[in-house]
Amino acid sequence: MSSNHLHIIEDSLLTLHILTNSLEEVYSISVSSDRREFIDFLKRGTSPDIYLIDITLPDIDGFEILKILKGTSSAKVIYSAKTNPELIEKAFELGAHDFIKKPTPVQELKARLSKTLLFFNILKDNKLNLEEVKGTIAHYFGQPLTALGAELYTLKKSLPANELNDSAYSSIKRFEQAFEILVEMYNKFKDIDTPVKVDYLNNKKILDLNGDR
Repeated sequence: MSSNHLHIIEDSLLTLHILTNSLEEVYSISVSSDRREFIDFLKRGTSPDIYLIDITLPDIDGFEILKILKGTSSAKVIYSAKTNPELIEKAFELGAHDFIKKPTPVQELKARLSKTLLFFNILKDNKLNLEEVKGTIAHYFGQPLTALGAELYTLKKSLPANELNDSAYSSIKRFEQAFEILVEMYNKFKDIDTPVKVDYLNNKKILDLNGDR
């Protein structure tokens, strides 16, 4: 069993059973199902490595929990069937490190929790190693991009070149253009030496990959 401690805040007994059985080989697990149990857990002074938090609970919601946990040394992940953009944005504004749709396949859930915890610990320890981040991006994006490129090539070869107005051919051309943009941004990120952030929507900061210094 991993030494990482996961605390699940969820009121559905069925969901708790599924999560516990799925994740107990990876994490040491504790649970809360309402406000009282959550507050009692906090009073014990335990600081889990990561929280998995439902939004809708009987007498408290996930957003209030995020407010209570603000500034704590634990990663926080929202796990909810409610996934409209406003709720997701609010969760991140209140300190969530990821937002996962409920239900999610077990392997994907494990991977998302693992990566959230990994990057949270890197940031928490002030050890943001650009080369490590670039290596992770290269590993998880490089292979899918290569596979997409191969499939795109196969699709193009299967259509006669004279069918330029065919709807399928037009769709493939748009896909090809989008794919080329993804590859360009992917390569720029791999080659970036010094992260430079610029303003985006709603005063958010994003990496500038266009070379404008």
